[in-house]
Amino acid sequence: MKLRDLSRMTRTAVAAGLLSVSANASATLITDNTTVRIATTLGDIDVTFYDQTTPLSVDNFFDYIDAGLLIDTFFHRSIPGFVVQGGGFVWPDGGSLGVVNTFDPVLNEPGISNTRGTIAYAKQENNPNSATSGFFFNLEDNSANLDFQNDGFTVFARVVGSGMDVVDAIAALPRANAGGAFTTLPINGEIENNTIQRENVVLIESITTLEVLAGDFNNNGSVEQGDLNLVLNNWGQTASALPVGLYGFGPGAVDQTALNLVLNNWGAAAAPQPTTDTLPEPGITGFFAIGLGVLLKRGRR
Repeated sequence: MKLRDLSRMTRTAVAAGLLSVSANASATLITDNTTVRIATTLGDIDVTFYDQTTPLSVDNFFDYIDAGLLIDTFFHRSIPGFVVQGGGFVWPDGGSLGVVNTFDPVLNEPGISNTRGTIAYAKQENNPNSATSGFFFNLEDNSANLDFQNDGFTVFARVVGSGMDVVDAIAALPRANAGGAFTTLPINGEIENNTIQRENVVLIESITTLEVLAGDFNNNGSVEQGDLNLVLNNWGQTASALPVGLYGFGPGAVDQTALNLVLNNWGAAAAPQPTTDTLPEPGITGFFAIGLGVLLKRGRR
């Protein structure tokens, strides 16, 4: 079953008032905001999507996940203090560097601010409705620029938990100018023989869904004091602008709605386990010759 199908089933169950019962705890609702774990070669990044606010953009992202097109993609652009970008290029194990096969562009859905920790689509200059597979993590508050440029860049998800530690680690890597789209390519490890290998780039290895209990904003498996503290300490703040994202919570204000999720499910516990899909090997459609004395060629392990 596709990851997107699983998330739709979860939201349908919530809308119908169904309950999810853990083996060792009381019943509780599962949140209706899809959350996934993006496993990279530098660590895991947990992400909660804004399903209700940017439905077309979220569906688009899961179309690429379900087709297996984001596995073995790598982060090809890093600008410290600005963004880390990926989703455009793929480097399969034993294969060669190529571009991601893309679907039709998705309509722009601006509105959520490009603050630190949010995820937005890359797109072509002067073409608001041109986003496909490329996306970026906002390293800082880029709202003054990206919320308005090119009719606004669509934020469709947010990093939650400690995921920004991994994103910051990618941004802190040394960068190589390999020409073309790779002028700020983050490099992991030593480059041997002046040749960038597959193991030198930060790859996405898998993407799995996480079942997050409603009100379990720190995703530790239970709704308790820590979740209440997150709500009270950030009361009145816009959730998409918080330094630490709340698992399963949308981009609205942290207010009575968030508090009710905690209080209504207080004491509920479960062990959220990722549901892993077997994803097909991505296709390769293009190759790149790159300059400046740094060659990207077939990776070895």
